[in-house]
Amino acid sequence: MRIEALPPPAQGEVDRLLQVVRHRVLHLLKKRGTLPAQGPEDAQQAYQAHSLHRRLR
Repeated sequence: MRIEALPPPAQGEVDRLLQVVRHRVLHLLKKRGTLPAQGPEDAQQAYQAHSLHRRLR
């Protein structure tokens, strides 16, 4: 087996991957009823607040 180092991904590739993952995670959480159905930013803030609240308990 031969392992070769690859060049790092371009910033555009990283941005696109982040966009896809964010969309899929928010869609899944909305589908499961974990997030309110407002806009993605509202949903993300609600999820962060819920997560913080759970940690503080």
